Amino acid sequence: MVSIKEYSLYEHLINYSMAF
Repeated sequence: MVSIKEYSLYEHLINYSMAF
């Protein structure tokens, strides 16, 4: 099971890649 900290980290990466 993915921890919340890892999940939010992945979410931030997705947001950054969408910004570019």
